[in-house]
Amino acid sequence: EPIQNLSHGYQQRVGIAQAIIHDPTLLILDEPIQGLDPVQIVEMRHMIRGLRGKHTILLSTHILSEIEQTCDRILMLHEGKIRAEGSEAELSERFGTEGQQTLEVEVRIPEDAPDVGQILEALPDVVSVERGPVDGGRICALTVRASGDVREPVAVELIAKGFGLRRLQVESGALEDIFVKLSKEVNQEAAS
Repeated sequence: EPIQNLSHGYQQRVGIAQAIIHDPTLLILDEPIQGLDPVQIVEMRHMIRGLRGKHTILLSTHILSEIEQTCDRILMLHEGKIRAEGSEAELSERFGTEGQQTLEVEVRIPEDAPDVGQILEALPDVVSVERGPVDGGRICALTVRASGDVREPVAVELIAKGFGLRRLQVESGALEDIFVKLSKEVNQEAAS
């Protein structure tokens, strides 16, 4: 089958096969999941992880969630210069995001319920609560930012106050926070 007749996902795979057929020690992948459907993205991640150990893989992407799920070490570049390097944990420590957490919470609000935002803001380590609108089924989405891991106290408090806890998950985004801080530092350096 001519490569040009293959789907985009298979063309990506053929490109990687061409790159690794000669068993290089360094493999450079530029946006390897761009344009892939969700199934192909999962398969591509699995394939990239399978190449670890035998190859050093340099993955270039702007999709920070992809980096979190695929990479062991991170290089952040600005104008062709390495501005930060390390594991996600090392970068979190360096840029002050270690121990911070953002939760996405979805609750069913009972009739005559107290203000859910005020209840959560009263918890230790909770920094802020952003409350979305309540839909017709009395469901409300909240974004809870905290200076530590508050999953358990949030769940306990919501259930104790009669709220129906429908979803509570940690929002990924530590790399986004790091990237934003790094960008601000670079801009401040440039201004001075």
